[in-house]
Amino acid sequence: PYLSQNQLKFLEELYNKNQNVCILAGNEQLYHSISQFFFQSARTKNLNYLKVACSEIPAEISNEILFGYQKEIDNNQILKRKGLLKKFKKGLITIENFNSLPESMVKKVESFIAKQKDCRFINIIPNRANWESAIPCFSLPNN
Repeated sequence: PYLSQNQLKFLEELYNKNQNVCILAGNEQLYHSISQFFFQSARTKNLNYLKVACSEIPAEISNEILFGYQKEIDNNQILKRKGLLKKFKKGLITIENFNSLPESMVKKVESFIAKQKDCRFINIIPNRANWESAIPCFSLPNN
C-alpha cells in the first residue's frame, strides 16, 4: 500500500531527527513502503543503505547472519565470515520485524546499535507488538 501524505510527512520528520528510532507500523504490508521511503531518502544524501527482514532469518542462525562467525576447519585453518551488521559501514539500516528475532538476539542487536557511530538504524515492527526498547518508538499515523 501507498503511504498517505500525513504518513510521508511523519516519516520525513523522523528521518530528519538523525537518530535511531523504532517505528510501530500498522501491518507488514506497510513495511516495504516505509523501507522504500528510507531507501530513497538515503539515496538522496548518498548514504549506504541496508534492509534486514528479520522474519526471513531463521532464529537458530540469526547470530551468524547478523554478526558473522568464526569456525575452525581442517588443518587448523580458521574460516571467518562477517555478518550483515558487522560488514555494513556508514549509512542507514532499516530492520523489519525486529521483534521476530529471539529476545537474546534483540538485546544483542540493540547493544550493537548503541555502540555504532557511523550507522543509523530504523526498526520497523507491528503496532500489536509488546515492545520495550531503549530506542525511541513512534507509531505511524493511520492516515
